[in-house]
Amino acid sequence: MTKGERVLEIRKELKMTLEEFGGKLGVTKTTISRIEKGVNNLTDQMATSICRTYNVNYEWLIYEKGDMFTDLPQTILDELCKQYNMDDFDKQLIDLYLTLDVGCRDTLKKHIRQKLLNMQETEKAAVSEEKEMTVEEAEEAYKKSVSISAPETKSSVSSITSERGISGGKASNQ
Repeated sequence: MTKGERVLEIRKELKMTLEEFGGKLGVTKTTISRIEKGVNNLTDQMATSICRTYNVNYEWLIYEKGDMFTDLPQTILDELCKQYNMDDFDKQLIDLYLTLDVGCRDTLKKHIRQKLLNMQETEKAAVSEEKEMTVEEAEEAYKKSVSISAPETKSSVSSITSERGISGGKASNQ
């Protein structure tokens, strides 16, 4: 297999168009197409860029030795874990996710999105149930609030009138 064919295999494995693949490398789709077809040679600079951008094993791209992709450098993963205060289990989850093929990742993301939507709908339903009140319930709640505040108001009025020497609604003549 030629280097160009290996570039094509990488792009197909990543399920990217010529434009998407080249865009991340800063080149046009024509440039990538010409490399894949063997019209243009794969330069060392382009090979290095592909390896760095897409986590490709340089030995595989140039000599077809080893695996196509390299593991995520542990230093980057370690830095992420440190920056976001993640434990070993978080690190294992991320590492596992990165080893999944694109189809499995898409399936997992779809499943998680659906679970999140279900949770949001459940929360919205609970909130709307709390907010919904029949007219009778609203009237009852109003009556309770009036009956609770009425005695307080009555005692407040009584204390004010007694302080001012008012009894039976009339001021006393002292």
